[in-house]
Amino acid sequence: MRHVVLQCPSDQLSQSCSHSVDADIDSVVMKLNPERKFVVEVATLQSMQPLMQWVADLALYLVTLLPATLHSGGGTFAGAALLRNSHVLATIRELLVVARIWGLISNECLPTFSSLVSGYDVLRHLFRLITRIWLVSRESSAHDFDESIVDECYSLSAQVCASSLQFMHAYYW
Repeated sequence: MRHVVLQCPSDQLSQSCSHSVDADIDSVVMKLNPERKFVVEVATLQSMQPLMQWVADLALYLVTLLPATLHSGGGTFAGAALLRNSHVLATIRELLVVARIWGLISNECLPTFSSLVSGYDVLRHLFRLITRIWLVSRESSAHDFDESIVDECYSLSAQVCASSLQFMHAYYW
């Protein structure tokens, strides 16, 4: 007799994100079958919006920090060590997926961004870049980032205004 282990949604999310190198957030979301397993009451989702905003702001800060860190020789910018921590980056990826899933249920829980281009899907671009940075941090101890990652980080920072870490610290911590 074969024993079947049922996974809770959070375990399924962690397993899916840790094994998937897919940089398209919508593909990851669809593989999780979110309409069945990740349903949360709208009032609860609305109360989680500040957390989703904080995670998205942190991800955006890290993405905009990458080029500056590389050009300064690995500088001592606040949060720079997070760019080399594959566990932290994996958690950020998972939480960005959660934000996307919950955004399908209620737009009010989605993080908001100041974008210079209307209709720019910041969450999609953030997830793609965090995934690429995560892959480098996971696979290389030297953390050699491809020039195309740096270019994409510059491009995103030109499209979206990122909160400074000092602002994030004062607001959230």
